[in-house]
Amino acid sequence: MNVYRAEVARYVSGFPISVSLWGTLPPGDTGRVVSRIGGMRETRFCATLSGTANLLLVVWLRSVQEIAAFEARLGAQVPELTIIDRSVALWVMKLGGHLLDPLGRNLRAVPLGFWSDPVSDAAEGELLTRLRQAGD
Repeated sequence: MNVYRAEVARYVSGFPISVSLWGTLPPGDTGRVVSRIGGMRETRFCATLSGTANLLLVVWLRSVQEIAAFEARLGAQVPELTIIDRSVALWVMKLGGHLLDPLGRNLRAVPLGFWSDPVSDAAEGELLTRLRQAGD
């Protein structure tokens, strides 16, 4: 299930540290675990993935020093989860199409601009032509 929500500046929320955690779960446990983790206060994003790390979790914490305690609590609540990598963002510069200042406040929107590459467009056109002709 996808849920869209408005974000608050991390600085204002009291949880200025963003931590991304990649983990592994037994395949049959992902749905149940994602629901459990999604209910934790610190959780901002939780999704299943394909590949070695089949879970991505983004949490907001009050300080870098809380990372180990959060991981310990997560391990106690979800013992089948193994964290295999982590990343700490002290300044998320862009979120949801908005450029942010160091405190997480909106500076401006960053519109999605799709560009055209004539060389790639021509190569794609040639490939499609050959594929269409191969069926004749």
